[in-house]
Amino acid sequence: MKRQSYSILLFLILFWASHASAQSMKKKFVGIGLSYGFTNYLGDLDDNFTFRFIEYGVGLHLQRSLTDQFQIRATLYHGFMQAADSEAQYTTNYKRNLSFRSNIDEVSVQALYRFLPAKKGFQLRTKLTPYAFAGIALFHFNPQAELNGKWYDLQPLGTEGQQLDGNYPDPYSLWQLSVPFGGGVFIKLSYSFDLAIELGFRKTFTDYLDDVSTAYPDLEKLHAEKGDVAYELSYRGNKNGVQDSDISFLHRGNSGSKDLYTYTNINITYYFGIGGGKKGLRGFFRDEGN
Repeated sequence: MKRQSYSILLFLILFWASHASAQSMKKKFVGIGLSYGFTNYLGDLDDNFTFRFIEYGVGLHLQRSLTDQFQIRATLYHGFMQAADSEAQYTTNYKRNLSFRSNIDEVSVQALYRFLPAKKGFQLRTKLTPYAFAGIALFHFNPQAELNGKWYDLQPLGTEGQQLDGNYPDPYSLWQLSVPFGGGVFIKLSYSFDLAIELGFRKTFTDYLDDVSTAYPDLEKLHAEKGDVAYELSYRGNKNGVQDSDISFLHRGNSGSKDLYTYTNINITYYFGIGGGKKGLRGFFRDEGN
């Protein structure tokens, strides 16, 4: 609940600041909008990033103009991701037999560049305008796995030995930074509305979106110190009929690359304050001057 409150507070501050700045600059505007689309991730369980594990995503954004081509955008995004080795078709990951699910909650600030200028005023912008964006984001995730009909948070279990003494990785944080970047195309619906189709990538600095990164720990030690659940969710190869000799205890995951997730969406933005705030409401679903 605290995390949600902080995110909402940050978003309101950004909105207030952007609104105040836009009102003070002649012919600048503020936009507010919603998005809906699909979340996918690239990691150790993605089956070669085949877009087979696609889940939902929803978002809210606020943006204001800096010039006729540059905008700054603040976003809130909530998504969901999951994957399972048992469904692998293009790799032999089914032998490992791991799985996970996780929510993604993200707040970001992005710079957005419209490739086609609106030289005669934003209300006379072109019907189609490609754009690109990049920024910085803070996100929260929490990988879980199912055992005997119950879902367990994986990070506290230390499935790769994070809670054990010895040469094991440190526990990973569920709060991480990412770099959102991507592009899309704006479609002008009216004086005050744009529809956009967007593909956004999130470059992360963690390899644990799926709780899989390095090697299997000492399973006997894990079992003794962390119990049955940690042991069962760390090594699951013996649950699908695969012989132990087929499992590599050295490479539970591939720590050589960080995880990544995407948000492909359709979004709609309503602009107000166009022309110094004099015509924002008059332009509601109307295409004045064009």
